[in-house]
Amino acid sequence: MKPKYEIFVINLDHSKERLSRIKKLMNKNGVEFIRISGVNGQDLKDEDIKRIYSFEDKNSHYKELNKGEVGCYLSHRKVWQEIINRNLDFAFVFEDDLDVLNKLNDCITIIKKLKPHWDYIKLAQHKRRRKFVAKLNLGLGNYCIGVYNKIPAGTYAQAVSLSGAKKLLKNSEKLYHPIDLAIQRWWEKDIRVYGITPCLVAVPSLSESEIDVHSKRRSAKVNRLRQLKQDIFFKVLNAIKRKFLIRNLKSLV
Repeated sequence: MKPKYEIFVINLDHSKERLSRIKKLMNKNGVEFIRISGVNGQDLKDEDIKRIYSFEDKNSHYKELNKGEVGCYLSHRKVWQEIINRNLDFAFVFEDDLDVLNKLNDCITIIKKLKPHWDYIKLAQHKRRRKFVAKLNLGLGNYCIGVYNKIPAGTYAQAVSLSGAKKLLKNSEKLYHPIDLAIQRWWEKDIRVYGITPCLVAVPSLSESEIDVHSKRRSAKVNRLRQLKQDIFFKVLNAIKRKFLIRNLKSLV
């Protein structure tokens, strides 16, 4: 039976130019997508944010989340809920600031071929490239699926399975980290995260994201002691926990 999937694009209501741009990219690839209206962090009230996030929580990221980062996280939660509502086998989730999607059909072929022992697959790399500590050839040209030494930052493009959407939604009723850093701590979400190489989607070349422009993230409050503790624990746990992903890798192909 053919897998049931959709392509979702997160787009803020006021970002008309970005929507037009992503439509052209999708049309070029001959595929249709479903637009998800992104949550504009600037429209969130302080009391609404307090119900789901507090910088004072000792488990929160050492740098205070801004409204843009909260909005971005809530936007992805909307997509995860949509995957569940539609009972999809998996979905492709794109943000609207991508540059290149000329390998989208390869991307679809690869994900459809994988066995369902994954939850989240990164389809794009941040400018700071991360290496694989283990990988397997997929039998489709030189494409490989692998385990990162550290999950790349950014949430520009990813595939999310139904099981992944359920776990992510369940484990994000309270926010502690920006979404990409939460995915880096995949063991806290009980999700299995992998990546594809060569990268199937290009990262944005736009000089600044809307989060940076509107939310003054560089001026965020910082807890240096918490930063030191989190950095140490992350390095230790990341090295230990990724052994599970490596063991699970063979079950994907």
